[in-house]
Parts: sequence; C-alpha cells; structure tokens
Amino acid sequence: MSAMSTPVMDCDFVKLPNGDILPIRVWQTTKVKQRPKVVFISGPCRAPTEWGVKQNIHAAELAAMHVWQLGGVALCQHANTAFFGGACPDETWLAGDLELLGRCDAVYAMVDWRQSKGASAEVELAESMGLPVFSQGNVTSERELAAFLRGE
Repeated sequence: MSAMSTPVMDCDFVKLPNGDILPIRVWQTTKVKQRPKVVFISGPCRAPTEWGVKQNIHAAELAAMHVWQLGGVALCQHANTAFFGGACPDETWLAGDLELLGRCDAVYAMVDWRQSKGASAEVELAESMGLPVFSQGNVTSERELAAFLRGE
C-alpha cells in the first residue's frame, strides 16, 4: 500500500495551538499556519429542465474549483445534492444549504446569483451574519477573495 492510500487512522496525530488535530503526514507536508477559509458557492441550481440543472451544477463546480485553486475550501452545495430533486421536499435542501452557509467563512456569489431565489436568500443571510460576499467575475472582488484566502 502506498503512502497516498494509507488510511489516516494508521498514523500519528498532532494537536495545533489553535486546537485543530491533523495527521502528522498532513501537518508535515502542508505546515499549516492557519485554518483554511471555507467558502460557500452561491448560485442558481434549479432550472426548468434537467439540462439546465446540469449546466447550473457544472457552473458551480467550476466556481468551486476556482476557490480551491486560490487556496480556499469550497463548499459547493450544488454538487452535494446533485439530482436529489424529489427525494425530499425542496425546503429540506434549502434549509440544509442555509445551515451549511452558517458554518462558512465567506460566500462566493456566482455571476447569475440574483436570478435565483435560493442564492438571493443565501447572500442575504451571509450579509446579515457579517460574512464577506465575493462576486464572481468582478475584478476587484476576485482580488479581494484571493487576499482573503491568503489571510491578508
């Protein structure tokens, strides 16, 4: 079994000054200085057609990848509940999304977030909680997101 496939439970752990507990292998390779910021991806998910839903999910995944590439941890609820429609009432997913948002450090609002009632509610909640909201496609906001994720 390679080092990459070794389960985390088979290694020693280190407790960081901030209380976080990491596998020593992760701690040694990343030299964590601060907890990474978790960024909620906000944008439309539902659509009149399954094709539209798929396109919305893909757009959210691309936004999430952008956040990961900047050094953040993206929480993309679009991918988390992809194609769960009908398994529970829509209110279940919407309430869950807002609960997850409340556990994040910031919101990354996709270009078309205003077209979605759910995304609008997410941005409104984030602002009421004092969380920073960064706008996809806005050059100034993108720079601010990058600085935020670097801890600046």
